[in-house]
Amino acid sequence: MKSALIAGSIQVALLLLLLVRDRNDGGRELFRKQHWGNSDVVTVVLSLILLRFAWELAGQAHIFGSHPEERIGRYTPHLLMLVVVLIIFRLKIKQPIKDLGFPYGKFLKIFFLCALPVFFLVRLFVCVKFHGYFFIWMEYILNSLVVAPVAEEIAFRGILYTPFRRKYGPAGAILITALFFMVCHEETTLRGNFGLFLYGVLFAWSYERKQSMLYPIILHSLVGIPYLFRGR
Repeated sequence: MKSALIAGSIQVALLLLLLVRDRNDGGRELFRKQHWGNSDVVTVVLSLILLRFAWELAGQAHIFGSHPEERIGRYTPHLLMLVVVLIIFRLKIKQPIKDLGFPYGKFLKIFFLCALPVFFLVRLFVCVKFHGYFFIWMEYILNSLVVAPVAEEIAFRGILYTPFRRKYGPAGAILITALFFMVCHEETTLRGNFGLFLYGVLFAWSYERKQSMLYPIILHSLVGIPYLFRGR
């Protein structure tokens, strides 16, 4: 809980950077179409902080047992994160999903229709201990290579990036969203935080360069591969 409080406080402090006036309309075609602003960024960040606290409290209260990720799925926190962000995008921002930078608007519908049955099937096999560690390994793969990249890139690059870009330009937005990305992971080592920050810079740079959400998602998935072999 202490790490969640520190991370949440830092993210709230970073939101103060939104107080600067906008300098431009986004410049590039994709970013000019993205009309969400400061209040939308604040809503997303605060919602994710509250979700993190709720998950911590549920763990401390043993609502899902002593090891909630083992009981209800290792990808569940990121899946909840994705659902919360998309609900905000749908009900508050009210723009087409393709304006996030997806080449076609039905990407997330296809993702949910194809991925959710696989997630629940794998979770079922884990619960009944079918084929030992194989499906536990599958859960790690689904979380690191599929759910986490989609959820985190939509939040940090898709929604947070453009409002900061209007105020600080591409370089400033890349650095600020990389800080959000680093802090939310609650890494405790200097080396780990530096690595997360560099990853955040890389993902945001690819989003700026290609104006497509698919590039940071793919890069995020690729950098997640080594962690599978470290047991993280």
